[in-house]
Amino acid sequence: MRWTVETDEDDSSEKQHVLEVRSEDLLAQGYVEFWRRLLSAALSEAPLRQWSSVILEIREKQDEEDEAVGRLRAHFEDSRGEVCAHIGAYVIRSERFTCIQSGDSFRDLMLTM
Repeated sequence: MRWTVETDEDDSSEKQHVLEVRSEDLLAQGYVEFWRRLLSAALSEAPLRQWSSVILEIREKQDEEDEAVGRLRAHFEDSRGEVCAHIGAYVIRSERFTCIQSGDSFRDLMLTM
């Protein structure tokens, strides 16, 4: 596992913090590290910024042809529902966030620990 800082996939003027979880790493350990970093950011920003919600979104890989890796993305919003871009987004990226859709049914869902 390793952390990197990249250009935010939703806003190219902002950065996102990305934890890459390799196939040989345990996803459970990745979750622990992800939440530790996310909650540390939340606590350190609490007195300075008026965030009120953490929004989580799974962006799974749905097509075998898709080069993107599935991920869980989190960002902070204020009481008006606006993104707190100054805190940044946090992403955990892993091949385990894969849900291949074949026709009308999902063939595979890999969210194993």
